[in-house]
Amino acid sequence: MRECAAYFEDRDCVFQEIGQQNDFGKDAYVDLPLDGGTEGHCVALQIKSGTSYRRHDGELFLPIDQHATTWRESTVPVFGVIFDPELRRLGWVDLTGYLRQYPQVMSGRVLVPANQILNETSFDSFCLAVGRYSQVPSQTLGLNLLSDDPARQAEALVDAWALSRRDARYLLLCRRVILELPQESTRRLIWRLSHVAGNPDILHTAETWLPAPIQARLRESFRWSSAEIVHALLSIDPHEEWGRGTLGQCLDMLFAADEGFLDQVPAATKTLLALGEIEAAERLTAVALGHTDDPQSLLNAQFDRFSALSKSRWLLDLRTFLREGNEFSPYL
Repeated sequence: MRECAAYFEDRDCVFQEIGQQNDFGKDAYVDLPLDGGTEGHCVALQIKSGTSYRRHDGELFLPIDQHATTWRESTVPVFGVIFDPELRRLGWVDLTGYLRQYPQVMSGRVLVPANQILNETSFDSFCLAVGRYSQVPSQTLGLNLLSDDPARQAEALVDAWALSRRDARYLLLCRRVILELPQESTRRLIWRLSHVAGNPDILHTAETWLPAPIQARLRESFRWSSAEIVHALLSIDPHEEWGRGTLGQCLDMLFAADEGFLDQVPAATKTLLALGEIEAAERLTAVALGHTDDPQSLLNAQFDRFSALSKSRWLLDLRTFLREGNEFSPYL
């Protein structure tokens, strides 16, 4: 990974590694420079390293494993990069192009042509290969977001993150269809969007990937309906995921970006209680307390509206805590 990242970064590319928990057959995204005719194309990379990816005749190869469909149908073209540590060379191959050319292939290996080596003189050839793909992805992204396959949805979310470096509309699309996403995809989207909301406790900040104008455009969309608040809350454990650096904090950052969030709390609370989700309703109330200058009044109002909450031992303890003049944190 280090050798690959260094090669592209030395050529003014933006290299963004993907967390290892995402097993989509994509290890990183690279934004190519705006010059050289590539117009800032984005490409996904599957990266391998080791002599085990070199045949006895010296040719490099990349195993397809279970990724044939993913690479073939990917919104962002997927290229393979293999580092041979003995020969100190990087080979590359267009995986998406190969698999589209041979639609019957579902497994096996993809050989790296001997002349496709990343070195001082070959970068333009690599850029030319990427540039053959249309800069604007097809409708594949939207279709994958609404796929019944959770893995396909998760991959589409990561693709949208990569593409949004140059065009906010890709993440905006994800944000707009949040109510259509199942729990796991909703969780992934919350984490991605929280980069834009100023979350101080995540490893990759917005500055490492999304430019300021893109962030600003995305923040404009952070106006959450009561239905979206309920949907997002139900994707997060009300007890285990609300400390510093957790997914709950990511969601809290998204709510904080919406000046109208508190106005939606009563309706969202009513829906949660109607669904029998009292613990989520308690958590929503606690989160709302962190967004007001008068948490005691807000808590009393919630008690007056919803008798179920007025019986909550946790919220009653919070009321005592507030009455004693203690500083409140939603992560208590």
